[in-house]
Amino acid sequence: MIFGGFRHFRTRDVRRRPLASRHQGRYIAAMTPDIGGMFDFIFGITIIGVLVSLIVPIAIIVLVVWAIRRSMPHPDPAEQALRERLARGEIDMAEYQVRLRALRGGED
Repeated sequence: MIFGGFRHFRTRDVRRRPLASRHQGRYIAAMTPDIGGMFDFIFGITIIGVLVSLIVPIAIIVLVVWAIRRSMPHPDPAEQALRERLARGEIDMAEYQVRLRALRGGED
């Protein structure tokens, strides 16, 4: 492999063919470099760059959303049931306050 991504020069194929068939096919000149490896390298780097530029912002957004959701307090199911009973009118405000204090570890 020669530096710069050139694999080799295609001189053997052209020299062995008759003159009429030299210009048919892929290589026209005797010293045409094969730059397929260089193209693959540039294409690979481009794909990696695009993927990283998409994945990094998405990962940051997911991390921020996860951190915000984790820091939010989760409602206690018992307190939620007590609020629902108050909303349905099964208990009055005084009884709600007493039971809420009892749920939170206060007196009564």
